[in-house]
Amino acid sequence: MEVSTPASRRIDARIDAAYGELPPQERRVADFLLEHLGDLAIFSAADISREAGVSKATVSRIFRKLGFESFSEVRDHVRELRHRGIPTTAPASSEDTEGLTVLERHEAQERENLSRVMAALEGGRLQQAVQLISDARRVVVVGLRNGFPLALHLRQQLTQIRGDVTLAPLPGQSLGRSWPLWG
Repeated sequence: MEVSTPASRRIDARIDAAYGELPPQERRVADFLLEHLGDLAIFSAADISREAGVSKATVSRIFRKLGFESFSEVRDHVRELRHRGIPTTAPASSEDTEGLTVLERHEAQERENLSRVMAALEGGRLQQAVQLISDARRVVVVGLRNGFPLALHLRQQLTQIRGDVTLAPLPGQSLGRSWPLWG
């Protein structure tokens, strides 16, 4: 059964949409693809076939079901996602080797992140940063790729309490093209 998927959708969304209709062999390939999304650019179709324990024909079949003509098109698709700054790591499986669920693992990671932030703020570092921002003639907030929305938000917050706050690079610019903002 062919599963039609819009060509504009990401490969992981295509897999999610088709997964319930895939036979077991193709699900093995789909699982492998999801686990190795970030690395697909370095695999060949033969590598995927070998790693998933299925035939090359099965690998080709699932690519066609997902709306790709060939593995090179899949590779180009993943490269384009990376180029646009879209994360290509797969979502974690529902349970890891330590028996933790995704939610428990996420909670543990968040606790660790908060502990690191609190440790970094010890010794008056937060007050020093506030003072430096306050005393600066100009503040340039840099947000690259997926950090852009966070930088945009920080800039909006800073402009409420001080003037001359700039965001760089703007969409479509590189840091080099936004260099006049630094001076």
